Amino acid sequence: MRNKLFSLLFAVMASISSLSASVKIGDLYYNLDAINSTAEVADNGYTNPISVNDQSLADWDLLDQTKIAEAVLPQNPLFSALKKIRVYADENYIHYVLFIDPAELPSHTPYDALHIYLNADNSDETGGFWDLFDAPDQGNTDLMFEGAIWNDEGEHISYAPYVSYWSGELNGEGWYWTPIMGVSSEISASQFIGDSIIEGQLVKKLIPWENWSDAFEIGFDIQQNWESAGLLPQNDSPDGERIGRSKKLHVDFPQSLPSGDIIIPASVEHEEVTYNVTSIGNKAFIRCADLTSIAIPNSVVNIGDEAFVGCNSLVSITDLATEPQTINANVFTDIDLSACTLYVPAESLETFKAADVWKDFGSILPIEDPIETEEEEFNIVYKGDDNKQIYSEIITLHLPVAPKIEGFTFIKWQIVAGDLKDEIVIQAVYEADEPSSAPSVVTNPSNPAQKLIRNGSVYILTDDSRTYTLTGQEVR
Repeated sequence: MRNKLFSLLFAVMASISSLSASVKIGDLYYNLDAINSTAEVADNGYTNPISVNDQSLADWDLLDQTKIAEAVLPQNPLFSALKKIRVYADENYIHYVLFIDPAELPSHTPYDALHIYLNADNSDETGGFWDLFDAPDQGNTDLMFEGAIWNDEGEHISYAPYVSYWSGELNGEGWYWTPIMGVSSEISASQFIGDSIIEGQLVKKLIPWENWSDAFEIGFDIQQNWESAGLLPQNDSPDGERIGRSKKLHVDFPQSLPSGDIIIPASVEHEEVTYNVTSIGNKAFIRCADLTSIAIPNSVVNIGDEAFVGCNSLVSITDLATEPQTINANVFTDIDLSACTLYVPAESLETFKAADVWKDFGSILPIEDPIETEEEEFNIVYKGDDNKQIYSEIITLHLPVAPKIEGFTFIKWQIVAGDLKDEIVIQAVYEADEPSSAPSVVTNPSNPAQKLIRNGSVYILTDDSRTYTLTGQEVR
């Protein structure tokens, strides 16, 4: 029995160790499984450079020090508890360290609170409440985070804030905040290092806000005597005494999230090993607001939770799977699926239309095979109402490459109907290599949907799955 348990434990540990750290291959990041030679599209391959659970600031020394914003706060007898702030940000996290003087903290009362204020778009043309920091030249406030950092026993607790946005007038004053996210430990973490340091982080990608720039402003205050976690006290009210306050700090950070049209490959290579891409990980494309379309290969059998949350520019998904992946509704949170088009294999069209979540797309259409084309010049003659020529011009159109059919020779494309102002419907004309023995109807051996039908001395190609039309330069 012991040997069986050991073997099982060894197998589990081997499976866990086979997963590598995220690796960038092409435009995307992947978690690679060396044992199974499979790959999972990852959440932009991010490894958090800072731990908030190690009771140390040593990892801050490993960062690019030029990217850290820091400020020593001027001594203000009204707000003397907060002495210094330090902030580092990237496309995923906002990290901060608050240095406080415990001697300046009164005895703890229920729900002592930390507020974090963000001018997320780095603009003075949005938000309000700038007077809180007595710094009207430093931009306005778009977002506020509000949560307890001590409990009613005076014990340190991890920061789990409400998130609200400014809903008052531009440059306005007062307490005009509208919640957009309830108490959440998922978007935040913090620790106390002794009694004088608070280290924390906000998960920027999970904050439900769209208007980020490549720089922002951030400010903090510590509020004593926060009587109820569910009430928002008025500024400077007796029940909301602020004992630490900072002016806003300017922070730069990079943004390099996937955008535009993304094609996920069916396989990737890394260090001369080929990995089949079998899954899209949890939150893989979360809040990639500039992602417009994505193509999913038929090798993908699993799509993780919240994979496309907040991708509100997404207009189309092409899924090559013949069987719909089973997914949760949260995969497409904050996306108007009624305005999105889903392209799937023709033989799977009805299956996708009946599948949970997938059936909510506004349009579900079959994927059409790309049409191979070739350029050809035409002399176009324009005539008036009296059928007399007005002028002519030579134009170039992209025509379909006619199928090769054994025993027959392609002659030309001929117009069935339409004109260049609208669209032209065309059909292929063939001649039999041996007319005397050719039957009246011939099926293309390589594509049974295509048939040649005799029309006098020539044959006309019909295609039950497609009508060729020309609109200017396009063929469909």
